[in-house]
Amino acid sequence: MRQAVRQASQASAHIAHAPPASACIRHSDMHASHIAMHARSMDSIAPMSMAIGRSIMRMVVSQTSAHMEHIAAQRPMSAIPAI
Repeated sequence: MRQAVRQASQASAHIAHAPPASACIRHSDMHASHIAMHARSMDSIAPMSMAIGRSIMRMVVSQTSAHMEHIAAQRPMSAIPAI
């Protein structure tokens, strides 16, 4: 009987020290809101970075095209293969 009482009191002490389920739920909610905040931030940043990327690509294509035209103009006509 004493052992049963001791085990029961230890069990109740353990339950008293364990965090309540509401604390776990609040902790999970905090993580979920933090993730949502980052997702909203990425939603606003991604279109801007895509626009910048397209702008850079246009500049690179333009520069490469001009460079290729310059190289072609420097070659003698006999070096250009006939199509």
